[in-house]
Amino acid sequence: MINFNDIHSLITLESLEIKAPDTFKELLSMEIEHRKLLLAWLNGMSSSPIGRGYADIEIDKEDAVSSALKTSYFIEFTSERVRGKHVRHFMTYQQIFDFFNDRENQRRKVQSNVYALRRTSKDKAYIKDIKERGEGWAISRVKLLSEKLKASNDD
Repeated sequence: MINFNDIHSLITLESLEIKAPDTFKELLSMEIEHRKLLLAWLNGMSSSPIGRGYADIEIDKEDAVSSALKTSYFIEFTSERVRGKHVRHFMTYQQIFDFFNDRENQRRKVQSNVYALRRTSKDKAYIKDIKERGEGWAISRVKLLSEKLKASNDD
């Protein structure tokens, strides 16, 4: 467990190696862009794409990097609208605390949310296909895919 009262400087890879070895290993396994952004969030900074001017740090392709942290590493963070559709990302104190002290629960929670969003997105695509091609097409497509699944299981 990380005691935030003991942290009097920036959180770095070197400090994590001593104080939070599991977190250190997780960060080492990440690509460098993901690691840099996560370390910034863990230090209480916010992020946005380059040229926006409303976050502590600006990162090239920030939306893609933050999205990958959520969908690949199941990191929980907050998105806050700043101007119109412009958003900045950061981790709240509670999210940082959970990241260090209840990582498995945080990972399960974010993973569940990510899969729910993916299901919703796929359902919208299915509904669009059914509207465009009809229910008969959908039924025949399900039968075809079910036969392919059975064939692949027989191998």
